[in-house]
Amino acid sequence: RHFQAEFRYIKAKIESGEAGAVQYVQVFQTQEWLRGTKGTWRQIKALSGGGQLNDSGSHVVDIVLWVTGLTPERVSAVMQDKGTEVDINSSTSIAFKGGAVGSVAIVGDGMNWHEDITILCENMAFFVRDGKLTITDRDKNRLKAEHLSGGSTPDQNFIDAIRGVAP
Repeated sequence: RHFQAEFRYIKAKIESGEAGAVQYVQVFQTQEWLRGTKGTWRQIKALSGGGQLNDSGSHVVDIVLWVTGLTPERVSAVMQDKGTEVDINSSTSIAFKGGAVGSVAIVGDGMNWHEDITILCENMAFFVRDGKLTITDRDKNRLKAEHLSGGSTPDQNFIDAIRGVAP
């Protein structure tokens, strides 16, 4: 995800200061993980290390921390295991260093795949819904960011790094 143009765009706006300080982060991800991984190593705690939050949820947590540059200071969570050895559904509240707050809800007993990521800053808000980015600003301008440049894939980046044209 670090190679996706949408997340690189958000990261650049936050790092440049144009978006202002991050105030709030919200992540919601749902999948049919419980049914889809039944009987596999993913639901065996000794082999997987954790459930849905550890598996798919770790990717959204990673991208939010990478994009915002935030560092968690305090975390509290409730989880449901739905009769398995690992977490299936979880709701996490986070207080970040510097004052931002956020929530991460990972639902592994969902009906389908869906993902929402919201990052509210002082001057801009970023809404990533099913991979599509919408940006709003203090003047209530709303922009659907389509066809962003600067994106890649891990495979393409590896090839470009070998060719000496990317880090």
